[in-house]
Amino acid sequence: MALQFEGKVAIVTGGNSGIGAATVALLAAQGAQVANLDLADAPTNPNQDSVTYYQCDVSSNDAVVEIVDAIFTKFGHIDILINNAGVMDDFSPTASVTDAAWTKVLNINLNGPFHLIRAVIPYMLRNDPKPPANAAPSFNFRGEQGPPRTPSKGSIVNLCSTASKHGAAPAQPTRSPNTLSSASPAARRGCTASKESAATPSYQAE
Repeated sequence: MALQFEGKVAIVTGGNSGIGAATVALLAAQGAQVANLDLADAPTNPNQDSVTYYQCDVSSNDAVVEIVDAIFTKFGHIDILINNAGVMDDFSPTASVTDAAWTKVLNINLNGPFHLIRAVIPYMLRNDPKPPANAAPSFNFRGEQGPPRTPSKGSIVNLCSTASKHGAAPAQPTRSPNTLSSASPAARRGCTASKESAATPSYQAE
């Protein structure tokens, strides 16, 4: 039986723990070559032949561009981007949020995905047919999380829509009473780990 992602090259950020690690494992099991980008010094599971680990701070555009270029050089194409890396805020009320807390969350949760999307689009546009550019994370639109995190996640859905008008089609978001997400049903079934299982503190899986 043919594997779903046979011959595809996928980039997963925050792939060292939680849902990110489960996504890496699912894509690899379904035939993809996976680039796992994380802040940790080393991968938590180094014995995966189809997974290549890259230490990367997604909030740094220079680091992202260098690594995306290296991935393309290694594999010759890029087909899938999963922007999973993210951090939680401390659930402070709006009036108590510091500039440092706001900047940290937005740099990783929003600037990071933007850096990745911008870097991969030129390579994805070489593919035929054009693949989805991004899988945006779930987010709570009722404001139950802290002020930095909720808008950082909601903005990614808008970012995907904007990217689609510039040549790269995003995955289609689905709506439930509490969340918006563009993760596919297959990805949801495969991503069973939770952020509580994270082995590294730098990025928390979304």
